[in-house]
Order: sequence, then C-alpha cells, then structure tokens
Amino acid sequence: MSERTCLGEGCSVTMTGTTQRCEQCRAQRRKDTKARENRERWDLHRAANPLPDPLCGECDRPFPRRPGRGGQPTYCPDHAAAQKRAQVKASNARMQALRKAAEVIPTVVCLDCPEVIVWEYARRGPRRCPPHQAEAKIRVSNEARLIRLAARKAQGRACAEEGCPTRVHHPGGQGSWPQRCPTHIRDRLTANFSLRAAFKRMTWLPETAWGEHEPVSLLLLAERDDYHCGICGNPVVDMSARRPDPDMPTIDHIIPVTMGGAHNYANTRLAHDICNAKRGNHGTY
Repeated sequence: MSERTCLGEGCSVTMTGTTQRCEQCRAQRRKDTKARENRERWDLHRAANPLPDPLCGECDRPFPRRPGRGGQPTYCPDHAAAQKRAQVKASNARMQALRKAAEVIPTVVCLDCPEVIVWEYARRGPRRCPPHQAEAKIRVSNEARLIRLAARKAQGRACAEEGCPTRVHHPGGQGSWPQRCPTHIRDRLTANFSLRAAFKRMTWLPETAWGEHEPVSLLLLAERDDYHCGICGNPVVDMSARRPDPDMPTIDHIIPVTMGGAHNYANTRLAHDICNAKRGNHGTY
C-alpha cells in the first residue's frame, strides 16, 4: 500500500491505508467537535433561559453580566476600581502592621532637645523632633544660599561697559550689585549728572517757563564758587555726599526756573541741599 502524510494541521506523520489522519489528530478532532457542540447547546440554553443581571455589592444596582461561563464581578464598573484600591490599601496596612510587630521599633533623643522620638520604621527616621527638624531644614537651605552668594561675590561679574576687562565685585552687606566698575561709574556720573539734572527739572515745567539753558557741571560750579554755599556762605566740605546728608552739594538757581530763570552758569551757584530746600523758589537772594 502507498504511504501518505497526515492531513492534520502541523502534523507530518507518514501512514499507510485509507485513513487521512493519524490516531492523535483524529482524537483531537473528536475532542474539538464535542466542545463545539457543548458550547452551541449552552448558548441555546442561555438564550432560552437568560440569567438576571447581577446586583452591585455597593449600590445594589444591576449591571450587565460578563460574557462567558466564568465568574461574575461583585461590583459594578463604577465601584469596582474604588473597591480594588480599598482592598490593596487594607492589604498594605495588614502587611505593615505585621512588619511592625516583627521589628523592634527604636527610639532616639532629639539632637536639639531632650524629647524622645519614636521611629515609624526600624533603622531609619528623623534625628530631631518635628519643630527642630523644620528649623534645621530652613537653616541648611539658608546656609546653602549664602554659600552660593559668597561664591558669586568672590567671582565677580563683568563690567557692563563694552571692552572693559575689569571684574565688578559686590561691595558687601545688603546693597545692590553695581553693573559697572568704579572707573566707568565715576566717568558716567561726571559726564551726565549735570545734563540729567537739568532735563529732569525741565520735564515738569511748561514751555513758556524755559529760559536759556545749557549743561551745568556741579564740579565746575564748585571750583568757580571756591566750594562755598551761595546761600549760607559756609564751605561745602564733601562733594561726594549724597542724600540724606543735608550738606550734599546741589545746584541752586539765583532766579528760580519757575519764574523764568535760565539754567546756565550765570544763573546758578553752589549750595547745600538743606539751604536749597529751605529757600525753594522764593525770591532771588
């Protein structure tokens, strides 16, 4: 008799005779046919006798059954996730309780006070009571910030003037960090102080009150007046003084600008800040 190969899927057994499949493939085919018939009979039975929808164990509302012959859930989809989280949380709490019961919970004394601290877990925990722990965190944060600020102050920053290689260092204390080196600060103050002050006064005056004006340098004015106040006659000791020093040097207009006085060397004189403020724009003395 001629030999032939089994027609079963994935089977390569060679056999003789008139059968088309080997013994193992025939047994598997009978098993699959019986299982298919059982499922068909079960589906027909369920279609003729449907089961009621299960009730949720949380809200007592019916919800659709899960397809298949397996077990059905206890909760509806709205409460199933919450119940799962509650079960996991309860399981974790039980495990934690068992772990604590099996461990020896140590106690330590706070490093800053005599209060006794009970650690939640063995071999780890804070070394200070809650108030001193918060203070320690703030202290460490402030120390780190001061260290970073000191490093930046020591390194300095580049001068804002283009091409200047000088590093500008912080003057110390709580003052602001200057943008330029002392040389460029002095040059800018000398060049722009008089013109800036003149235009600052003219910004709030009407156009009819503007007299003949020109840039007036405070340093040149002080040299011309021999460093003496034109109002009280006393000497101006410190030309670098600034407010709130009452003896700060200022430019006083003999004829006030509000009365049509010009802003030029002929109509200006050196004066103390306190004398200039007391006089105001009253009179021409």
